[in-house]
Amino acid sequence: MSLDTTVYAFQSAKIGKTNSLEIIENEFKEKAKWYNVFLNEFLPKDKNIKIIDLPCGHGNMLYFLKSKGYTNYIGYDIDPGRIEIAKGLGLKCELADGLLAIKAEKDIDIIFSLDFLEHINKEDAFSYISDCYQCLKIGGKLIVVMPITDIMMGTFDLYNDLTHKWSYNSICIITLFEIAGFSKVVVKDERPVLYKPTNYLRLLLFMIFSRIHNFYLTLLGFSGYKLW
Repeated sequence: MSLDTTVYAFQSAKIGKTNSLEIIENEFKEKAKWYNVFLNEFLPKDKNIKIIDLPCGHGNMLYFLKSKGYTNYIGYDIDPGRIEIAKGLGLKCELADGLLAIKAEKDIDIIFSLDFLEHINKEDAFSYISDCYQCLKIGGKLIVVMPITDIMMGTFDLYNDLTHKWSYNSICIITLFEIAGFSKVVVKDERPVLYKPTNYLRLLLFMIFSRIHNFYLTLLGFSGYKLW
């Protein structure tokens, strides 16, 4: 087996051994609160839209979509252990290579690819983004989460997983998506999200100290961070 396959199998086995389905579901419920605020602007009221989550892992995004009442969704993942966990939670998913699965899809409203592009090489990432563009409806969305080097923790995020392969700053990422055909590319950071009371304080502190930090960088002759 390749290193990537070995790592994925190790991770899914560890999740299955140390966590019951009840514990995993409780974690998903908590994560869903974050998704509900962070992704709210991207999710339409129509619960019948066609949504793909790729790769779906053990189902955190699928669980959120199901909890929101979306019915026409499907997840794909290459790791059998994660698919087994997701199906154990009653989520709709299939064992498949996402790079191949996306080529067979069409008329998709939203594609989620959370923490995926950094796990494949740049050429495959570009091909995948292009394939996503081709199978989306007009006005459809591809929503991606990946490490970028603009932010203070960018290097840490890039190298905190043995299977991560690449990252660039937001300018290069936007260019990559535009070359693939996307006309509007928006980059958001993951500053404190207001889904629980303590995050109001965290966001206030974030706004204060990020401005202090950027002011300090400006004094040194550098540009401040736009993304955190």
